[in-house]
Amino acid sequence: MIAWGWESVKDSNLNTAYTRAFDFNPTRALNHDFDLDLGSELVDKLKQLREDLPKESIETREFQQWWQANGTQWIKRLRQVMSAHRNIGYNWQFTEAQKRQLQSYYDANKFVVDLTNIKGGISDSVRANIEN
Repeated sequence: MIAWGWESVKDSNLNTAYTRAFDFNPTRALNHDFDLDLGSELVDKLKQLREDLPKESIETREFQQWWQANGTQWIKRLRQVMSAHRNIGYNWQFTEAQKRQLQSYYDANKFVVDLTNIKGGISDSVRANIEN
C-alpha cells in the first residue's frame, strides 16, 4: 500500500494503514518547516495537525496510548485536509473494467519510461518528443 492510497482503506483500517505507511511515525509525516509554497491555509492546517500530536516520542507508552485512542480520528482529519487542499485522498470506486483500463495506461507509460532509460532504445529526437 502506498502512503496516500486511501481508496483501498476502509475507515476501520485507517489506523493500521497509517501505521504501515509511516512505520508508526506520524510525526515524521509532518515534521518539517513547511518551507514549500503550499498556501497559508494548508500550512496552518498541517501545523495544527502536528500540534495535536502528543509531544512524547513515538516510542513512549503515552504516545502509543494516545494513538490508540485518537489516531483514527487524527488520520481522518489529515485525509480531509489533503482532500480539500490537494485534491487527493478520495475513495474512488472504480469498476473492474476501469481498473483494467488504468492498469493498461500505467503499463504503457511504464514501458515508455523504461524504453527511454535504455541506452539506444530510442533516438534522441523521439526522446525529446516524449519529454515534450
